Amino acid sequence: MAAFIQNDKLHSKSKSETVVWNKIKEKLVGRDIICYFRYPLYSSIGENKKEPYILLLDKELGIIIIETKQFTINNIENIQDDKWEMKDYYIKYCNPKEEAEDYLYTIKSKFDKDRFLRNKIKGKYFIALPEITKLKWEEKRYGKIADELYIIFKDDFINNEFINKIMSQPSTIETIHIKITFKYGPYRIRSENLKNSILKRR
Repeated sequence: MAAFIQNDKLHSKSKSETVVWNKIKEKLVGRDIICYFRYPLYSSIGENKKEPYILLLDKELGIIIIETKQFTINNIENIQDDKWEMKDYYIKYCNPKEEAEDYLYTIKSKFDKDRFLRNKIKGKYFIALPEITKLKWEEKRYGKIADELYIIFKDDFINNEFINKIMSQPSTIETIHIKITFKYGPYRIRSENLKNSILKRR
């Protein structure tokens, strides 16, 4: 049974934001999973809040981060390694892969505080580009620079291929198998109690 939790409202002006979240709810409803929209992260006292766009906690796959970027192909000036140079955008440079990876390891660190769970939760991350088709991406030759394994394009949401990507991509964090059982509630999960809110030992 899946649980879908929204920490923030979907903005009416953000069509791509709505598409991604609705697709997640539609296609993952049958899994034993918690899907969290804008999960608030604080890694230390006084630090500014960070919110991965979508956090998935799946019984089989572990932690999954989906960081959504709403820019178009024309907003990308250049890509060098994992650093993206932007134009006509609110920032000049961004590193989506690094952002998603940082979110993943921050969530993992919350599990690692528990000795029983330490190094036993696997995970992976993705960059969702719901405004960019794979064809447009390849026309810019970005596929030769950025690893497409972790990128979910507009086409993937249209033909539901994004589910296969989520299921088939190897985990960024591999670990030994552990039997876990999900329990739901309260629906608003506090970050400091994350592991206690979603897992219990048997």
